[in-house]
Amino acid sequence: MSREKQGLCGCPLPAAIALLVLATATAAGADFKEAYGEGKKAFDRQNWRELARLMERAIDENPREDRAIRIYGMAFEPYVPYYYLGVARAELGSCDAATAAWRASEEQGVIQKLKEYGDLQARRAVCLESQAQQRELEAALEATLRPGRQELDALIPAARKLLEDTSAAGISTALRGERTALREALEAASGAAAARSVAELGQLRRRLGDATTALEGAVAEYRAGEPLRRRIETLVSTGRSVLAEARQLPAAAGVEGQAQALEAAVASAAEVSAMTSAGDLQALQRLLTDNTVALRRSIDEHRAGAPVRQQIEGLVGQARAILDGAGVLPPDAGLDEESSAVRRALAAAANAASMRSTAELDGLRRELRDATAALERAVTAYERRPPPATEPETPAPPPATEPVMPTPPPDTGPPQRLRDAVRAYLGGDFERTLEYLEPVSFSDRRARLQAHLFRAAARHALFRMGGRQDQELLQAARADILACRRLDGGLEPDSEAFSPAFLSFYRDGG
Repeated sequence: MSREKQGLCGCPLPAAIALLVLATATAAGADFKEAYGEGKKAFDRQNWRELARLMERAIDENPREDRAIRIYGMAFEPYVPYYYLGVARAELGSCDAATAAWRASEEQGVIQKLKEYGDLQARRAVCLESQAQQRELEAALEATLRPGRQELDALIPAARKLLEDTSAAGISTALRGERTALREALEAASGAAAARSVAELGQLRRRLGDATTALEGAVAEYRAGEPLRRRIETLVSTGRSVLAEARQLPAAAGVEGQAQALEAAVASAAEVSAMTSAGDLQALQRLLTDNTVALRRSIDEHRAGAPVRQQIEGLVGQARAILDGAGVLPPDAGLDEESSAVRRALAAAANAASMRSTAELDGLRRELRDATAALERAVTAYERRPPPATEPETPAPPPATEPVMPTPPPDTGPPQRLRDAVRAYLGGDFERTLEYLEPVSFSDRRARLQAHLFRAAARHALFRMGGRQDQELLQAARADILACRRLDGGLEPDSEAFSPAFLSFYRDGG
């Protein structure tokens, strides 16, 4: 005989399944009953929040009300969790939630058969009356608040449009404070529906109105300054052009201080779009105008004197060459007065680059030219004077007791310092060449000629090696060439000793 399949309990399998279902149902039933029973205890203690929580739990597990359920053993009692949930909601002040719970209880038809129904009806009547009174109060409050809300609502569109009209980059930066205040007032006004008093609405309305008025005034002031801002922008452009011209001048032009002042004024104008005060704008306009005009005048004065400065530079080279030549003559040449005049003129010429007055430059040019010419005339007159007449001396006979030895011929070659200079030049050490030849103080005319020639070549080489920037070095080389031609107008430098660039420089007179 076949046997039925058995489950883990040793029972036939269908029986085991039935026991499992029954056990599950019993556990679920115990849960809602426990919640319901604990909830009724909370009702007795008037712990309304706990009552609401437990009845919601019981409803989640068993929403169907019953006139009599077995709680334990043979004890039966009504199961009306919706009724108790309504009581809890009503006591907690939520009449809408309470009436909804009671309505759900009535729809099941159990509560009407119980004594608790009278309590339900009484509690609902109290709730309905309270709701009616609340509605009346809210209607009265709304009627009181409505005019204030309407006034506040009427201000909002204009305020929003004002914010939108001032959202451009320049004006929004300039009016940042006023725009922030208006934006915050609008945000507060958007919550007017939650206002519960006339005073609160009045405060919101005043805040929005004041913020709007403040921004409108700031906008009017900002727009009144637009013509000034445009003029300042034009001045900034002009100032930058003048600064660019000033940067092309040498440092000795003496415009650095004025250029820095104008640069500071231009930098301060970077925030002009954020300026609202007419006084600030006018002050900035004056600052830019004054500094631009001052720098422009200095640049024009410097350029007007440029031709005279170039003439002075040429005269400086000539004066130094003639002064060097005069320096090798003996003291009895009587050139102290003329030499001092040239030195004074050279000292004044050292400041020619910073002189702006054309009249002052012309005076310096005449002083240097006249002093140089006077010294040159004095040197020429001395060199051309006839030698003094002298009587030949009769040599004394040598002592009879000592034989007379022949005197060796004097060394007629170039001075040692000139030889060292030539050797340094041919070795490419041009700075050492200048050290040997500063100043040219040889008494021999031929030696002076060679010294000026090699000094001119060394200076020209250093000028080229320095990127052709040192104009003073170039002028000194030209002065040496001028001295060479004064000493020997037909001199042709040796093409093997000097570079083609210097030979061309020498032929062109520097």
